[in-house]
Amino acid sequence: MATPFRCFILCVVLFNIVGCDHGLAPPDEPAVGSIEGVIHYNIASWPPADTFFDLRFVALPFVPRDSTDLLSDLNALVISPGLRLGVATDTFQIAQVNVGTYVYNGVAQQFGPGLLDWRPVGLYEDNGGIFLVRPNETTQIEVIVDFNVLPPFPPPP
Repeated sequence: MATPFRCFILCVVLFNIVGCDHGLAPPDEPAVGSIEGVIHYNIASWPPADTFFDLRFVALPFVPRDSTDLLSDLNALVISPGLRLGVATDTFQIAQVNVGTYVYNGVAQQFGPGLLDWRPVGLYEDNGGIFLVRPNETTQIEVIVDFNVLPPFPPPP
């Protein structure tokens, strides 16, 4: 039968094994960078304003198979503030972007009121469409949008 002293020693050993190794230090902050971009609209005239519910730059660390795939991991999406309509060129900046590789990136148009009413209208194409966000650095990109020649969605395998 275990004595109270042996139980105490066993508890101390167990606490040391499963206890934290940094004391009361705060957890490490995740590494972040930022994305800045320029969007060039290659069109003579913009589509009707009522076809735009929203327009944003979106970066993804995966290639979506369909619209519902975008909802599977909303936390992985990097989304810019709304973009301006009716301009030849626009810029955006996204701060506090998780470090990593982004493989499907471009401008997305919300063409209807539904949650899944989004489509790509221009993709980042340099470096095979892939860019890397590094800690404490700003990644610069350019995207060309031509509303008359939309990228296929879902993208081909």
